[in-house]
Amino acid sequence: MPVSDSTQVLLTRWTGRVRDAGGTSKAAREQWIKAQTPRRHVRTALESMTRGAVRCMYCDDSRGTDIDHFQPLENAPLRAFEWVNHLLACSYCNSNVKRSQYPVNADGVCLLVDPSAEDPADHLQLLLESGLYDPVDKSPRGEETIRVFGLNRPDLVNWP
Repeated sequence: MPVSDSTQVLLTRWTGRVRDAGGTSKAAREQWIKAQTPRRHVRTALESMTRGAVRCMYCDDSRGTDIDHFQPLENAPLRAFEWVNHLLACSYCNSNVKRSQYPVNADGVCLLVDPSAEDPADHLQLLLESGLYDPVDKSPRGEETIRVFGLNRPDLVNWP
């Protein structure tokens, strides 16, 4: 889902500020902290993508409280204000487990499922009896997504 033209112009302007400040992860973080209006626009757009309940786009269990940079600022500082790099996450998935993890394969392709760009069911299946996630056909992307986001953590699993 694209953002409005005015939001895109705003995000592009802030990307320029990151570039002008050196294009480093430190510059990106500093600009992100200052960017109250762009963050508000991004949050509003992300919340409009939810199915009514504002849930984490990774675990779908907790309230989506954080704007996550799918590709972390440490890896791609110039993507700090790129619309397609933002996802709504709970603080646990964003700050406690994912942090700056961004696993890639030998070709440099990300091994995390991006729930805004692809169907997670292509890589993950939820075993309803236990609440455990299992990678579909041993999908490396499913395995890494389960590991990085802690999708089989005790508070998400229905223990009998």
